[in-house]
Amino acid sequence: MIPGSNHYADKLKFVEEQTEPAEMSLGSVLFYTGALYHGGGANRSSEVRRGLNLTYNLAWLRQEENQYLACPQEVARGLPEPLLRLMGYARGAYALGYVGDLLDPIELVKPNAGRTQLGDISSTLEKLRSA
Repeated sequence: MIPGSNHYADKLKFVEEQTEPAEMSLGSVLFYTGALYHGGGANRSSEVRRGLNLTYNLAWLRQEENQYLACPQEVARGLPEPLLRLMGYARGAYALGYVGDLLDPIELVKPNAGRTQLGDISSTLEKLRSA
């Protein structure tokens, strides 16, 4: 990683000498913002190295990966409505995230789903919490 690079301009080019390795003891974890210039160096061990990316957006923003395209509709049709709404199958506001003529995207994969207007993120989160 390049410490402090989250404050730099975008699309800069760096050389290996400018990087700092994130070498840590067994069981350690490194948290960093995605704006930090980073990369996965060579795994020189015989063990699998795991990474986890946690990202969540405000309801009116769209997700980084377009789940409408990443998840085939035949798979999406079998998923529970609260999960579909978290994946982005919900309008974020009146003029954000709709399909066609202001159609809520959930209606594409769950035509019989109850209309909750504007994606109703609060209701979806409450359903998930009580599940």
